[in-house]
Amino acid sequence: MKKRSDRIQRVQDIAENEERGYSRALGEAQRQLDEQQKRLQELRQYRSEYASRQPRGKGGAISSVQWADYQNFLRRLDDAVHAQAQLVADGKRNRDAHRQRWMKKRQKTESLQRVVDRYRSDELRADERAEQKIQDDLPLQPNQFARR
Repeated sequence: MKKRSDRIQRVQDIAENEERGYSRALGEAQRQLDEQQKRLQELRQYRSEYASRQPRGKGGAISSVQWADYQNFLRRLDDAVHAQAQLVADGKRNRDAHRQRWMKKRQKTESLQRVVDRYRSDELRADERAEQKIQDDLPLQPNQFARR
């Protein structure tokens, strides 16, 4: 007959495997967020460096076409920075959702482990009581080997 602790241990093992999967998914979401944040930082740095360089034409003056091209490029960089910032925000929400799922599964796994531990402790005490009862009853039984 299987003990209660053995039966619940199987459930706890399954929950633990699921928790590890959630943990891996959280790690992947964090890795993706880190990449998105790095890309955003690079875009902001590039935009800042490009904006600090004023376009120069021959003799220091630039044409209106060059100035318009420069301004258009800065706007495209601003759009790229904005889009990347949105990806970072989405990545944070995704990571936070993965963290919440993992934390809930972690709490359930820990609860199951406490149940397994309690069942094992109860079973151990029951085994010890049964063993003690056997020990206590031994002197009361007639000695079968004494007659031989």
